[in-house]
Amino acid sequence: MSGAVVLYVWPGEWDLPSLDPECLTALCYLKYSQIEHTVQVVEKHWDLLKNSLPRLTFKNEVYSGIDEIIDFIKQNKNDDFLLSDKNYPDMLAILCLFKQKFIPAFNALCWLDNENTYTVIRKAYGKHLWFPFSLIKLKSIADNAKNVIMSSYRSSHVQFESISQHIVYESKECLNIISSKLGENLFMFENKPSLLDAYLFGYLSVLYKAPFINSALKSHLLASSNLCSLITRIQREQFPIDKEGKINDEQTEQIFSSFARNRKQKSERAC
Repeated sequence: MSGAVVLYVWPGEWDLPSLDPECLTALCYLKYSQIEHTVQVVEKHWDLLKNSLPRLTFKNEVYSGIDEIIDFIKQNKNDDFLLSDKNYPDMLAILCLFKQKFIPAFNALCWLDNENTYTVIRKAYGKHLWFPFSLIKLKSIADNAKNVIMSSYRSSHVQFESISQHIVYESKECLNIISSKLGENLFMFENKPSLLDAYLFGYLSVLYKAPFINSALKSHLLASSNLCSLITRIQREQFPIDKEGKINDEQTEQIFSSFARNRKQKSERAC
């Protein structure tokens, strides 16, 4: 490919290269695609308020959101087609199941569970945003998560509280299916990474590493040792942590707002 591919992502947290599951998915799939790219971490920047992340730029084109980024990667290098005629449709089917059954429960845990929303997720995201604009941004993310979850129920009279246990139950069954399919293999299919493995890393790594409180979903994941091994192995191979606890990735750059940069410079001069 001629031209610079740049991926913009939320900052890291919990020893992960990004705190956001969609950003992690994009990071992982770009690594697997072996498309040369640069990662730019957006830290306390107006960009976080105005635009959604992840976002990818190539030449004069902008690809916003995980779906557009995945489409871009597939158009340029789709290694998933190297899977056998049987495994490729199976991979897509399990990925569809994961999106329909697991991701709604994960989003509910992050954005609709008051205890975990305010003590874990909002705290992690909020420190990378300016106050009070952080309140607006995080409310927008939470409202969107709830609308997506509730859109699958046709009746407008259904309340989230009445379906929350059912959502968690379905997500556990989804993880059981995926764990059974993975078995003792290195990856989900043919011992080679695919888009499904990138999605699993993106979402399960946050569930695994973030300090969620009293989460039945996290407890269920921890009981699936092969899924936990998949997460830790992908991070070790693709996003290793150095001795100082930093993600060792030469492709990653940090974007600071002029305000944050000036504040940092003043602090250094004061010292």
